Amino acid sequence: MEAQYATPAMQRFVDGWRLESKVVVDRLIDHFREMGIYTVTRQNEGLILDGMRHQLRHSPEIMRLVMRANAEEMRRTKSRHGGD
Repeated sequence: MEAQYATPAMQRFVDGWRLESKVVVDRLIDHFREMGIYTVTRQNEGLILDGMRHQLRHSPEIMRLVMRANAEEMRRTKSRHGGD
């Protein structure tokens, strides 16, 4: 799954996210395991890629992680600049 996540098409979805790729990949893996998908055949790879794109766009959990990481980055930036 990490190889598919690293493709340019997938990276366009996550460009600018302040999350490490491992966090997102682990969440995607958890999602598919929760669905009972543990291995992917070549015939089903397209379906899984579509599922990954859908999760990157619409997963409330992934969106919460992104928002939390962005908020944390803003806090760090403010504290570095003595911000109010």
